[in-house]
This record gives sequence, structure tokens and C-alpha cells, in this order.
Amino acid sequence: MSSFFWVLKGIGSLASNRHKLIIAKLSTKNLESQLNEAKKLLFYHHVSIFQLVALMMYATFFDTKTSISQYLKG
Repeated sequence: MSSFFWVLKGIGSLASNRHKLIIAKLSTKNLESQLNEAKKLLFYHHVSIFQLVALMMYATFFDTKTSISQYLKG
């Protein structure tokens, strides 16, 4: 299970500043807002479905204020 977290951490570290902004938006909204944001990304910003899934997974497990060590401890 911990290797899964390291994969997500790697996705986050490789994300561009634009993607980090998207992660911040996705991690602070409720599910309905996340889905609306996801639709905008797919249709208007030309983010691929694979990028979107990776970014949403990252946003789900790591918000921008919490480090990986806090997730691994808990």
C-alpha cells in the first residue's frame, strides 16, 4: 500500500504549476463540484482522461497543505 502513496507523490512532483493549481481546486471542493471541474478540464482545457484521473487521485490523497508523512503515519 505504501508504494501506491509513493506513486501518487511522484505524480504530484512531476505535475506542472498549472496541474498543481488544478489539484488545489479539486482537493478543496465537494464531489459535485469536483465532477463539474473535471468536465471543464476534459472539454475546455484538453486534459486527457489519464491525466485527469491521476490528478484527481492525487487531490484525493494529498491536499496542498498536508505532507506525505502525515498520511503514512495515520
